[in-house]
Amino acid sequence: MGSQIWLFDRGFPDNVGFLQMMGLRIPDELGLACKNYRYAGPIFVAPPWKEIYHGDQDRIQDWHEAETTYEAVTSTWRRYGYELIELPKASVNERANFVTNWIT
Repeated sequence: MGSQIWLFDRGFPDNVGFLQMMGLRIPDELGLACKNYRYAGPIFVAPPWKEIYHGDQDRIQDWHEAETTYEAVTSTWRRYGYELIELPKASVNERANFVTNWIT
């Protein structure tokens, strides 16, 4: 079996960022998971993009909350020593090609 590439939508540091943003305590187990169960980088992040942002039943944050969340989550990933690669503000296909080019 050869090497495989796995992509995750979220990771442990995201949860730390969300909890900190809300002023909630970070469980010790979560902090340990961030330190002990590392993801192979880079970490791709989608920056807030006002021109296409809209709320719906699943995306309940307003624009300000979306920006605040992005800052909280990306700063947490950096604090745990990850390299972040920002996705371009481009079409879905262009973003997919961007990621594919990085991982192959």
